[in-house]
Amino acid sequence: MSSLSLCDSCTAPGPVSNLTLETTHDSLKATWTPPEGNYSSFNVTLQLVDNIEDEDNVTDQSKTFVGLKAAANYTVMVYTLFEHLRGLSVQSSKFTRESLLVCCFVFCFFIYVSKVKTKMKDFSTGSFGDICGRRCVFTIKQTLL
Repeated sequence: MSSLSLCDSCTAPGPVSNLTLETTHDSLKATWTPPEGNYSSFNVTLQLVDNIEDEDNVTDQSKTFVGLKAAANYTVMVYTLFEHLRGLSVQSSKFTRESLLVCCFVFCFFIYVSKVKTKMKDFSTGSFGDICGRRCVFTIKQTLL
């Protein structure tokens, strides 16, 4: 006569919570809180539009993707694994930042146009905090004819 044993580990793991995305111009870091109960790893997928860019199984509660396109809207999906069972997927989307070069160019162009409008002919040097997540230092020399 055989006996049937039931176990709590036969239940699919719960979903992750607090999925948070942090971006730079070329990277994205996803962090999350694991579910209560049993789990062994996490499947993390990075998508751009409908294309899977990267997929990985990790045991940590974070995953960093590098070499990404600037100003692109990426979606991260995370689900929990335990043995052969899969939990519900949780997803979040976020844009990577503009590249620093583009941000500084736009900022410096704005300063240049502002000075032309006010007819200032001097040098301007300064620092502008947090342009696309980076500090931008600028010097502009303007010559009016």
